[in-house]
Amino acid sequence: MDKLIKILTGSTFLKIRILPIEMMVVIIGLSFVGKSQENSQPQLQDHQSDYLTSHLPEKLVSTSDFYNYTRIRDEQFSETLKETWHDYSLFPALSEEPKRFPNNQPVFDKLNLDSSSPSPASLPFSGVVGLNDPGGAPLKMIPRIRKPESDNFNALKGTFLFYGQQIAIRYDKLLTMSPTASVSEDSIAGFWNAFSRSNSNHLVDQLMDYRDILGLGDWGYFQLVKAASACIFPDNRFSGNQITWALMIRSGFDVRLAFNQSTTSVLFPSENILYGRQSVVIGRQRFYLDRPMKGMLLLACPNPFPDNRGVIDLKFYKSLNFHGKLKIQKFGMTWENKKYEFSFRVNPDEVRFLNDYPRTDPVVYFRAPSSTSLKEDLLRQLYPVLSKFNKAVATAFLLKFVQQDFEYLPGGKKDEGLTGPFPEEVIASKSGDDKGKAVLFSWLVRNLLRLPVIGVQFPGCFSTAVGLSDQLDGDGYLLKHSKYILADPTSPNAPAGVLMPELSGLNPLLIELPGQGSLQNSSSEVWKLAYKMGARRGGASQDIIFDRQGRALVTGYFPGKESNNPFVACFSEGNSLQWIRRFEGDGNAAAFAITKMTDDEIYVAGSFSGKLEMDGKTIQTSAEKRGLFLAQFNQIGELIWMKPVPIDSTLQDRPLAYLVKFDRSGNEIHIQWRNEDLRNVKCGFSEVNETGLTFTGYGNFSTFKIRKYRDHGKNGDDSEIIKRSKLLKSKQCNPKVEALLAVLKLLQREGNEVTGNQIQKFINHNNPFFATVYPFMFNLYGRIALLKNENGMISLKTNDYKSLIYNNLKIEDGAKFLISECDNGDVRIDGISGFRNMANPVDLPLNSILIDFSAGNLIIDYDEDHMLKTIWLEPKL
Repeated sequence: MDKLIKILTGSTFLKIRILPIEMMVVIIGLSFVGKSQENSQPQLQDHQSDYLTSHLPEKLVSTSDFYNYTRIRDEQFSETLKETWHDYSLFPALSEEPKRFPNNQPVFDKLNLDSSSPSPASLPFSGVVGLNDPGGAPLKMIPRIRKPESDNFNALKGTFLFYGQQIAIRYDKLLTMSPTASVSEDSIAGFWNAFSRSNSNHLVDQLMDYRDILGLGDWGYFQLVKAASACIFPDNRFSGNQITWALMIRSGFDVRLAFNQSTTSVLFPSENILYGRQSVVIGRQRFYLDRPMKGMLLLACPNPFPDNRGVIDLKFYKSLNFHGKLKIQKFGMTWENKKYEFSFRVNPDEVRFLNDYPRTDPVVYFRAPSSTSLKEDLLRQLYPVLSKFNKAVATAFLLKFVQQDFEYLPGGKKDEGLTGPFPEEVIASKSGDDKGKAVLFSWLVRNLLRLPVIGVQFPGCFSTAVGLSDQLDGDGYLLKHSKYILADPTSPNAPAGVLMPELSGLNPLLIELPGQGSLQNSSSEVWKLAYKMGARRGGASQDIIFDRQGRALVTGYFPGKESNNPFVACFSEGNSLQWIRRFEGDGNAAAFAITKMTDDEIYVAGSFSGKLEMDGKTIQTSAEKRGLFLAQFNQIGELIWMKPVPIDSTLQDRPLAYLVKFDRSGNEIHIQWRNEDLRNVKCGFSEVNETGLTFTGYGNFSTFKIRKYRDHGKNGDDSEIIKRSKLLKSKQCNPKVEALLAVLKLLQREGNEVTGNQIQKFINHNNPFFATVYPFMFNLYGRIALLKNENGMISLKTNDYKSLIYNNLKIEDGAKFLISECDNGDVRIDGISGFRNMANPVDLPLNSILIDFSAGNLIIDYDEDHMLKTIWLEPKL
């Protein structure tokens, strides 16, 4: 312990400096490593927590700093593992609520309806769950401090199939040097000692790359780690469990290893309830068993790995993106004496993955996206039909489709492996129970009709309710001043607006879902109004929040000829402007993140250069450097305080992640560096609590004056793009994306700019035949007037003020985006504005593009439910 404290206290403290804008920013809670259970955190973590929250944190910047810190941390954890482990009682698996209709499908009979009394204004309900994060995925993962590793090690290669997807890994031979024949506290501590000496982060980085390409969430990533562990130790389950546990620790999750006389199991915490799995309680946290264990007790270490707080979240925040041969399911129905036929593609490997998914909270199923191929088929075939009807008729069409074209499965069939409630499972099997049919119908209404819809969870039965503005009569629920009409997709021929007699008198739980009328949709509507006022977005996410009254709080900036000025505005629930506050300054500034502690305590984060002021409060930096600022407002827009963030700008050759911890008064501001892979550093506020907040971000720092790139190729010297292209070639970058990555890497530095003519010149230098073979693409580059990095955002201008369109991707004149680079060379483009996907009848927003360094493909993320799709570039391109 003394060694670690010496590292912490002996390091040079950070000084107040300016934060460069290349940093994308995230804000996370101040309780950095607070205890997750009573009296069970190791002394190491207690000392870290006390130190980091009471002093200006250590300056971990160099490779040796991080190496020393992680070495001592691993040694201390090994000593903790040698201590006596605790006995924990096994809790039996939880069972789901019994089905109300376990054997037979409920049947609608209009003779049983009581038409003598009018429908009430609103049926009673017990509560509302589901939607509370309009920015999409929550920001939970605190950037890790990783052990620096050499690229030169004795490597082994392995390949395996993960639900039909070919996975190739390269890992350190040292990982295989400590197979386990029996398990004890000492043997596990010995395994950890051997594991910590290996180069394990290389393997973790590869698995996280596959996670992002395949669209795997926390659970899918956990299963991928298990599959990789089985590849490394195919014949030793003990060793396989141990390396799974160790790799999940390296991935930032608070997992534990448990054993008894018969077997071992990895224990994991979850944000969701899991049914059908044993569990234990360690401290105040429930941990589920990855593998079932016999007996009543198990042994587990009571202490987590220092710094790790990751909890497995079963919700989907992106669609799966598996590849392989698709299966076609055909459907037919008759509507008003006209026959309709549809053919939908499903991926059997994705269906198998979903079949194996744990049984969990209903909101997970209701909010899950489908695959891109299925969604595109539904939009192309059903949307043209539905667009001819009014919303009420279109809803009735979809209701009949789900009621009659999908066989009803009585409760309990999931255990027999037939189908589950995810939309893709229901379509693949052409069958579903009440939950599966409700999930599918709600998904169809949200995506095809863009209507607000909610899940309705009765005791033992599921249904839906749709927000129809032109149909207010009938049974339904009043939620946030809107009437939702009941629509039962399980009972054949049951019309909308009818509560089944069997469900009368029951108070259901309402499940709010994203879509038209939801917070996600309201955020886009508010930004449309802000754009009309001349405002612009300063970031790619978390620039709008909603309070309990339904008011929207939005932040961004107003562009000007001489300067850009941040703003904060409040819109009423009806989207009328209530107040707006605008900062004044003489440099480039933008706000890009907003959160609130209470409705009367609002926090904003942004970047600035030069002078920034409001209400007599002023902060300043030099014109050549940019800094971060934090500000607090009350609910009527009064500025409480505004502070610059003290960031030192003395990084080495690559960007680091950072944590900025500050209290609610803005008086205590502390910084700590993290060498996290930037693919895991997200933007926004998180874990806001009474203690304070934490601000997270990353960026390339420079103490030099910003300089613009100028092409020198005409003078006989290699241009900057050519130099970067040669460097990419030396690192075995895929030739298909070499030119694109060279330009994007150049644009990462603030102030750099590139014209379309310069790109064409580089193409002619690199590939003289490109313009002849691909004249459309070559001319498309020539239409680019300017690509420029200003204030950390890249802006695109075209010569003719028209959009650039390629392969159904539309980039508008004036589009803005952010660039971030992953450790493996992948580059992600996050669209701020002006990016659209035109592959469907409905023009959908494009969120981001991941450029695969090694495979040379593009993985696009589009629409509000974050659909993933791989675009295979031509080999010669």
